[in-house]
Amino acid sequence: MPELGLAESQIDQLTFYMLSLRRSALPEAFWPGDRLRSERFAQREFADDGATLYGTFCAACHGPNGEGMRYPGMVAFPAVANPDFLSLASDELIAATVRHGRRGRRMPPWGEAAGGLRPTEIDTVVTYLRAMAGGIRPEVDAKAPRWVHGDAALGEQLFTNHCASCHGAAGQGGEGPALADPVFRQYASDTYLTETIRRGRRGTSMQAFTQASPIRPTLSESEIEAIVTHMRTWEESR
Repeated sequence: MPELGLAESQIDQLTFYMLSLRRSALPEAFWPGDRLRSERFAQREFADDGATLYGTFCAACHGPNGEGMRYPGMVAFPAVANPDFLSLASDELIAATVRHGRRGRRMPPWGEAAGGLRPTEIDTVVTYLRAMAGGIRPEVDAKAPRWVHGDAALGEQLFTNHCASCHGAAGQGGEGPALADPVFRQYASDTYLTETIRRGRRGTSMQAFTQASPIRPTLSESEIEAIVTHMRTWEESR
């Protein structure tokens, strides 16, 4: 339970709302309309536009404008409206992450099977994310999803030296996302991975590895492809 930094008035409002969720044995004739729509007709108690769905399911962790959040004592939640992310991430990758979550991380599965969002609502959230960032669409990628064939042994060494401190020695995640997550591995293309390493992600601790830095060397194209090749070996061992 993170420290949310809410004002006293906001805490009062949240408490009042939570108390309103208590159920009574009153006949249906006395139920409020939103409860009737929910329990008898399987309708939402709230609107299903992108802003409302994002605000209900996503904003507490990812920020009201998709800018990411950090609570005391916790690693940062990703900035899902980051233009560098949205220019590379496919709709399928984002939708699958929302639907299935990230195993072992704080991102739960929001799919309908888990009692969360319906398929059309997930699509609405994805569209809304892109709208928040000015309508950014992923760049056209003519390459196959899996085109990298590098030196996996070299990639393991480079990953340990340059990536493990944020993403975990086995890609389990830390300050950075869990790269070994099965949903991420399935939907993240080689272009997504190589270009993220090359360009970095503005406003985060993920810096561009093709730009000079006083604290680490730059990586060549073959070294970046070696890292991605090493990451793909996790699919063979899990």
